[in-house]
Amino acid sequence: VLKELMVKFNTLYENGQPLIAELKDLEVIDNPFWGVKAEQTQKINLTLIYYNMPKKFSEQVPLEVSGGIDEDGMFLNPEFRSVPHLSPDGANALFYSRAQINLMGHLGSWMVDQAWDGLKSKDGKVVFEGFGKIFK
Repeated sequence: VLKELMVKFNTLYENGQPLIAELKDLEVIDNPFWGVKAEQTQKINLTLIYYNMPKKFSEQVPLEVSGGIDEDGMFLNPEFRSVPHLSPDGANALFYSRAQINLMGHLGSWMVDQAWDGLKSKDGKVVFEGFGKIFK
């Protein structure tokens, strides 16, 4: 299962897409802490989103904001260099600028919008079927 996820994320990364993938028909296991009891026939689909900086996003950000991008699509502007890898630690969050927080929000919105109808590899193979299919 982890290899499948790695292959999907690598394929999307190479195509400048957001890293969103669905793993299908996973077995549910007992989790006494949360009161989950597995049933032999119970399977779930799990959609995973990993915040990265897709080139297709960073290439659209105006130069006066991004300061340009490097070969990985990361911003050269020092204020945004660590986006989207901002620490979720509450103490650090006090030091983020409004612009950094807004950029994270725009990225998240773009990721969902980009993936709504699905995501494909460079050769056109469907890697993620889309949020539209999940929420219809």
